Amino acid sequence: MGQPNAAVGTHLGGNIDPLGVAHPPPVEGVPRGAPLVLAVNPAPGVTRLGLFEGERLVRSAAVQHSERSLRACRRLLEQQDFRLDGVRGFLTAAGVQPGRLAAAVGQGGLLPRALPGTYLVDDALLREQAQAAPIEHEANLGAPIVHALASEHGCPAYVVDPVDEAALDALARLGGARGPVRTALTHALNMRLVARRHASGVNRPTQEMKHVVAHLGDGFSLAALRGGVLLDAVTSLAPVGEARGDSIETALAAACAQPGADARSVAAGLFGARALQPTLSGAQVLTALARAERGERTAFLLLEAVSYQLAKVVGELATVLEGEVDGILLTGGLTSAGPVVSGLSRRVEWIAPVFVYPGEEELRALADGALRALSGAEQALRYPRC
Repeated sequence: MGQPNAAVGTHLGGNIDPLGVAHPPPVEGVPRGAPLVLAVNPAPGVTRLGLFEGERLVRSAAVQHSERSLRACRRLLEQQDFRLDGVRGFLTAAGVQPGRLAAAVGQGGLLPRALPGTYLVDDALLREQAQAAPIEHEANLGAPIVHALASEHGCPAYVVDPVDEAALDALARLGGARGPVRTALTHALNMRLVARRHASGVNRPTQEMKHVVAHLGDGFSLAALRGGVLLDAVTSLAPVGEARGDSIETALAAACAQPGADARSVAAGLFGARALQPTLSGAQVLTALARAERGERTAFLLLEAVSYQLAKVVGELATVLEGEVDGILLTGGLTSAGPVVSGLSRRVEWIAPVFVYPGEEELRALADGALRALSGAEQALRYPRC
C-alpha cells in the first residue's frame, strides 16, 4: 500500500497529520445557497441534530429529554411526539420556515432486510420497522420523525445505512441449524463513513479496500468491511464485564424471568433499557483514564483489559478477511483514551496499519447520504431492496 496522505487520519505507525474535520460554529439564521438538509440522530435520552447547507454544518444541537418524559413511555415509539417537538424547536431557533428544507434524513434504525445505501422513507419502510424490527432501539425513531418533518416541508425523507442484517455474509448470519438468524447491531453509519474516508485518503476506490473498523464510544462495536460492506461484526461488546451479573447468559436469564416477559420485552431489557452495557462505558473509561494519570494502578489495569479484549476481537475479524486487511480503523469518542488506543494498536499492528479517526460523525454521514440522493450521485432505494 502506498504512503497515505494527510487526509487519512492519524497513522499510529508514522508521522501523519490527524484528520481535520471542520465543524463551523452555529450561526444565526440560515443562508440560502446549497440544499438545506436536516440530520436527526435519536439516541438514549437525547436527540442529536445537525443542519447542513450542502456539506457545511451551520447549526447543531443535542436536545436532552427529561427522565420523567422517558419513563412515561412504555414503548420507544411513544417518544416520537416530544422528540419531534424538540426538532421543531431547533428549526424555529435556526429560522427555518416550513418549505425551506431540501431533505430530512434520520438514523435508519433496525431494518431486517436492508442493504447499505440511502432509502426513501415511505409507508412500507415505516410499517416494516414498526412491526419487524428485531429489538426496540432509539435509532428506530429516526424514520418516523423525519417522515413527519418532510411532510411539513414538502421534501423527501431519507434514512442512510440502516443497521442491517441482510449485508452480513451468509456464513456470519448462521446462528445454528435453523438457518440465518444473526443481525449486525453496529454503528454502521460512522463505520462506513470512516471506511470511505480512509479509501479516499490513500487514493483507492472504497470497493477495493478491506478494513477492520472499531467504533469506541458510549457503546462498542467492531466489524469487518470489504468494499465498504459489512461482512461480520461483534457488537454489544462489554470489554470487562456486564452491568448485571457476570455474563450475557446471566443478563438474558434475568430478563426472561421478569413477570409477563415476551420476546419484545426481553429484547428491550437487554438492549433498549441498556441492561447489557459494559462495566466500563465511554464515560467510565475516561474516568479510569484520569485515575490512571494520577498513578492508580487498578485504573491502568482496567484500561489495559479493555485494549486487550478489543485486540482479540480485531484479530477475530481479521480472519473474516483471511488476513488481507488494508487498515485497522479506530473511531469514536474514546479514541482520546491514549492507553486504550496504544494498547490496542500494539497488539494488532502486525495485522495491518492502524489509523485513528477521532470522534463520531453520524450526523455528517446522514447528511452526506441525503446529498448523494438529492444530487443523483446515488439512487435512493425503496425498501425492501433484497
